[in-house]
Amino acid sequence: MYEIIANPEDYDIDDLIKGTGHTKIEFSGQERKSWAQEIDTFTTKLVRFTEKAQELAKVFRGSDAITTTPACKYSA
Repeated sequence: MYEIIANPEDYDIDDLIKGTGHTKIEFSGQERKSWAQEIDTFTTKLVRFTEKAQELAKVFRGSDAITTTPACKYSA
């Protein structure tokens, strides 16, 4: 399961929290590299999620019986 977190406070970017109007935002080379890596990671996860969703849809389109097992409850 994937969780998409889009909390600007996690990235310490005040402009995303407060808004910029029409002001341009400049990112340093390191910031750009970090964001590019974050975006690459995110898109890879989305692609995997898409593939799994397509496979699940294929199962439901099929005529084979679908069996399930109860979820396990784990106590902490």
